[in-house]
Amino acid sequence: MEHRALARRQSSVRTRPRSLRVALVLGVSAGVLALAAPAAQSASAVGKYPVSTSVSGLYEPWWNAIDQSTHNLYVTSRSNTVQVIDESGDANTGTVTSVIPVGIQPSGMAVDQYTHDLYVANDVSDTVSVIDESGDAHTGTVTATISVGSFPYGVAVDQSTHNVYVANRDSDTVSVIDESGDVNTGKVTSVIPVGMDPI
Repeated sequence: MEHRALARRQSSVRTRPRSLRVALVLGVSAGVLALAAPAAQSASAVGKYPVSTSVSGLYEPWWNAIDQSTHNLYVTSRSNTVQVIDESGDANTGTVTSVIPVGIQPSGMAVDQYTHDLYVANDVSDTVSVIDESGDAHTGTVTATISVGSFPYGVAVDQSTHNVYVANRDSDTVSVIDESGDVNTGKVTSVIPVGMDPI
């Protein structure tokens, strides 16, 4: 239980390679910035990168992930939701288009870039929420909730096999979820012991 109180958010940065843009979660209640590649000088900048967009009104943003095909930006929030920011058009006008309820205290997440499924680790619920974004990304809903180890934090997706790997901090394990078939019925197929406090 001690890790639940001591856990700290790390920097969360994701890129949009084609447009050379970066999404940066700044921290509790600070919002999300979209940073452009170096160009003209800007009065508002992070290092050499001018800030082109600031999406405010996000309650305690924690982690983000980007679907490289749809250009949707997903941000976990301590309001137990995932907020969807539409960046498919002009990234300078990105807005929150959907708020999707998930488990308690969502943290890390990852996108399967082929199936467009989003996997969200819920720290306190000890679960992973699966959100189907293959259709209209503005109406994505949770299609499955998968039980994993204690205090899941980091999530990664193998883009070839579609396996999902979840780091369980309090269990000192990694749960492997088989998503090669029907993503709505994904189950933990193995639990791998690892070192202390995997993230």
